[in-house]
Amino acid sequence: MIALVLATLLVAQAAQEPDRSAQVTVAVPESESRQHLIGDRPFLRLADHAQQDIFSNIRVQVTVDTKGNVTTANALRGQDRERSYPQKRLAEAESLVRALRYTPFERGGHPVAATFQEYVFVLPPEMLPLHHVPVPKIKNLKSVKITLERTECFGSCPSYSVEVHGDGTVVYDGRSSVAFTGHHRGSVSQDNVVKLLSVFKDADYFSLDDKYEASVTDGATYITSIEIGRSRKQLTDYLGVEIGMPLTVKHVEDEIDKLSGSARWVQGNKDTLSALKAEHWDFKSGGAAATLARVASYGDADAVRDLVSAGVPLAAKGESRWSPPLFTAARRGDLVMLNALLGAGAAEDTASLDSALQESASSGNVEAFRLLVRSGADINAPDPGIGYTVLMSAAASGVPAMVREVLNYKPDVNAASHASQAITAASGDQNFPDRRTALMAAVSQNAYDSDPEGVDRVEVVHLLLEAGADPNSGDKHGNTALILCERADLALLLIKAGADVNARNDKGETALRNASSDSVKRVLLEHGATDQDHR
Repeated sequence: MIALVLATLLVAQAAQEPDRSAQVTVAVPESESRQHLIGDRPFLRLADHAQQDIFSNIRVQVTVDTKGNVTTANALRGQDRERSYPQKRLAEAESLVRALRYTPFERGGHPVAATFQEYVFVLPPEMLPLHHVPVPKIKNLKSVKITLERTECFGSCPSYSVEVHGDGTVVYDGRSSVAFTGHHRGSVSQDNVVKLLSVFKDADYFSLDDKYEASVTDGATYITSIEIGRSRKQLTDYLGVEIGMPLTVKHVEDEIDKLSGSARWVQGNKDTLSALKAEHWDFKSGGAAATLARVASYGDADAVRDLVSAGVPLAAKGESRWSPPLFTAARRGDLVMLNALLGAGAAEDTASLDSALQESASSGNVEAFRLLVRSGADINAPDPGIGYTVLMSAAASGVPAMVREVLNYKPDVNAASHASQAITAASGDQNFPDRRTALMAAVSQNAYDSDPEGVDRVEVVHLLLEAGADPNSGDKHGNTALILCERADLALLLIKAGADVNARNDKGETALRNASSDSVKRVLLEHGATDQDHR
């Protein structure tokens, strides 16, 4: 009987306690929401889509519950240069977004509701073929050749080409922004070749236009082609989706990549090692070391681990052992990749190890940071270029857990950066930031989106101030943390800690004069800031 009463009381108490995970709605950045989206982003096709509407979209503020279901979707009116769509179109965009699903969002290991902006792309009607051209009959698979070429763009678009022959031979040529440059050969199964042929047939490829080219600049061009005996068809896609190119063309491009296995060279994956062994690649050349650095940037931990195990050196013979792969692995926070590189001797070069520690602090990845410290990284070594201390890098990350970790080592919280002369000269900027403190690094980060999980800049500033950070220290140009501050909540913290609201830098500028945010200006004015010119 007593047990029954206790059980009843516990159930009643649990019913009265609020479900905190269900009540919390967290603002998440676009990069995180995109990873949680199941499927592709939606789009609308509008008959009145014009040239000036290229790259246009409708932004929708979304809220999802703890299971990833959309609960609200409210279209936002166009701002600045955005086109303002009528209510009917906005309602259509909202309807499309309500049908989306997301994998659940979490904070601290618990599911939470999330809010973020989703984008509905606005496209013109598809330019469907007017006449059907049948696919030539295939008498011999050996007469088939399928190609894909992706060119560079204004940026870092992967540039390479891949050919798939009817007998399964694959020929790859890497150019830029890829893990493997130059020519490589591999193979795929006959089944993959047959699947590719079906993709071309389903796309009605021979009936499509030869070119779909938007009248803009700086994009990448994708060129596909297929040869069947003496018949050949080539199609050029330059941002073609934006002018009505059928989406089946993009599917053809993506399937060539997928079924040719191009990722083993473009990025580097679990299939890379076997492909390289099959072509008798030289794993111990200087070129192999440069390739390892690129694989660490573009590929996965499996590829890096396999290359290191196969004897790829961390640096070319006769060159510095500074290890870009270790630096990149620290930035990515990939513990498997880090362990593979450290096991291969990357820790032997202290400069490489210390630079990696700085990068792990900047990324906010505490586990990577601890691994590098255990491997011998110097917690007190400044960045050799801009002169940041590890605490400055941690503060810039905005991750309280990382700042706490570094503060455990009792660093000088008011230490100032000292950029090298080479870095200062190379910048060509007379206002190059130097002699900045961790507190300045924490408050001067521009935020154009919601912070990702783990970032809490208010808590970081709290931690630094509690550790003795001086809110009135000035950098090389006399800028205090308050003058550099970009957020009202952080500005208020600094003021409560004693920051001088009317301090001036070397140009006579105050925080009020320098503030770009109305909310920051309001906080400053409420606490005695004046906008009088310096005299």
